[in-house]
Amino acid sequence: MPLQDTIAAADAVVLVINAGTYTEAIADFTRTFVPEFEADELPAATGLVYPSGLNISKATRTSDNEDSVIEIGIGRKLSVGAAEATDIETQLATVEEVKDVIRAARQITLASGEILGLRTIELTLFVPELLRKRLAVSVIRVEYRGFS
Repeated sequence: MPLQDTIAAADAVVLVINAGTYTEAIADFTRTFVPEFEADELPAATGLVYPSGLNISKATRTSDNEDSVIEIGIGRKLSVGAAEATDIETQLATVEEVKDVIRAARQITLASGEILGLRTIELTLFVPELLRKRLAVSVIRVEYRGFS
């Protein structure tokens, strides 16, 4: 799988997520390369999808498996006071819904026609250093493997 397919896979994941239905209104997810933002620029709920890497594992003595690694970040500013708990609950519900949409789309088809099957999902509920900055950022890590 060429490295460009990881970028194409991230673009396909954006389409899958944006086609989902969510309880909370989320601005369209966008693919980026640098998942960076300033705290004061973050709207109520933001979704980013970015190609994170390529996992290479041994398939046989002479061949490897290459899995596209895509990360989906969901972030929001946290309110101060009593509304903070509501923000956290809303964040967790949104993460669960996005995770369900990804799992339901067990495979994605790239523009090249290659089919990628979902391999694993890893979930970071909150990035601790960002919580201290009053930002709730959750990351869903997805791996896709090409097959014919």
